[in-house]
Amino acid sequence: MNLKTYIADDGNCPVEIIAETAAEAAQECVEGTGWGEITKTTWVHVHVTDVARPDEHPTLHRVTVDPDEPDCDELEHDYRAPLSLVGGIEENPGVSGHGGGVVCSEVCVVCGQRRITDTWAQCRETGEQGLESVEYPEEREDLEEWLDHAFGDWPEGAERFGWVRDGDEWVRSSTATPTTTTGARHD
Repeated sequence: MNLKTYIADDGNCPVEIIAETAAEAAQECVEGTGWGEITKTTWVHVHVTDVARPDEHPTLHRVTVDPDEPDCDELEHDYRAPLSLVGGIEENPGVSGHGGGVVCSEVCVVCGQRRITDTWAQCRETGEQGLESVEYPEEREDLEEWLDHAFGDWPEGAERFGWVRDGDEWVRSSTATPTTTTGARHD
């Protein structure tokens, strides 16, 4: 392990960091900073200088800061793309073209949290395109209204989303099989 001392500056306050590479120093600089409550991916540009070579120009590193996924009402989110909630076309609900990529919109059918993934995002600071971002809008979908509108009194269609009708209200089905956040189901 060949550790070096770097000065990393993200525009707020230069900090001295000991790391193997300038890229690691940039990552550590960003990880050590509190970014507060963000709901969408952001990119931080860090200038890194090797202390042993102060006459060299600093190297510029882009560090991705993704938002924390909001908590779900259950153990984990069950993201899906029901056409009646996310729009789009039947063959590819919740997906729209965007530059060289796509924007995918999904909703957790447990709590109503929306997740938007952009595979052709752009860094506003530099104009760089082709980045990937994720966003968790603060407002959640009203699942009760959606269930009533999409399925009315017929729970058979809603069962594939983990819901059944119990009298006048919708309840989670005991036979629901949640999907982890690593793979969304598109029903």
